[in-house]
Order: sequence, then structure tokens, then C-alpha cells
Amino acid sequence: MITFSARTRFAYVIQLGKNFVDVVFPFKQVYVDNLCFNKIKAVPGSNDFNHHLRLYFKEELNEDVRMYMKLAYESGC
Repeated sequence: MITFSARTRFAYVIQLGKNFVDVVFPFKQVYVDNLCFNKIKAVPGSNDFNHHLRLYFKEELNEDVRMYMKLAYESGC
């Protein structure tokens, strides 16, 4: 696992496949009204929710994904 952090961790690369990268963003609330995340799971023992994202192509780093990356970074600071 690769962790990206500011003052706290804000993103995790949990799997590197031959043609994809799996990334997780931890948030305090659920963001379901989007097409970015393929899975959202509650973290046992906390109030956090992990939002799972699988990227196959660099073009998938669109405005929505960048917005959630920025949101995760800002909440991590």
C-alpha cells in the first residue's frame, strides 16, 4: 500500500494492476451522487467511509476525480 499524506493520510493506493490503479479516499461522510467511486465502505470502529476508485486511463482523472482528491487533501490537512 502506498499512502499520500499531508498532516494526515488522505489517499491510499491499495493495488497496482497491469492496467489499473486502485485508490481509496477516506471521508467523514458518504458521497454517493457521482460516477467516480465503484465502492463506498464504512471503516469499522470509526466514523469514516472509504471511497474506492479504480483508474484505467489517465483521462479518467477528470474534474470530478480532481475535486474529490482536493477535498480529501483539504480534509487531511
